Amino acid sequence: MNSVGDIGKALERYLRKVKSELSARQYEMLTFFVDELLIAELEWQELTARIAELEAENAALKAEPKPLAYWSDEKKQTYADNEGRSAKRSEE
Repeated sequence: MNSVGDIGKALERYLRKVKSELSARQYEMLTFFVDELLIAELEWQELTARIAELEAENAALKAEPKPLAYWSDEKKQTYADNEGRSAKRSEE
């Protein structure tokens, strides 16, 4: 058993074996817990995959800056404004 999913599946098998020894309410609550555990495992896998995608995208964006010709007008204006502020500070 290496993952939460494996543990959840083992719990499901065990619950099926001991179902007759549990009250209906106990069985219902335990199966609900196992279902929630398995759902959480799937969500965890989706989140870690999305994090990996975002990290790769971030690395690609940092690796190679786009030439000025590909900058948006807004980015060009922000750059010009920042350069103007830097020039004013150096004059003071």
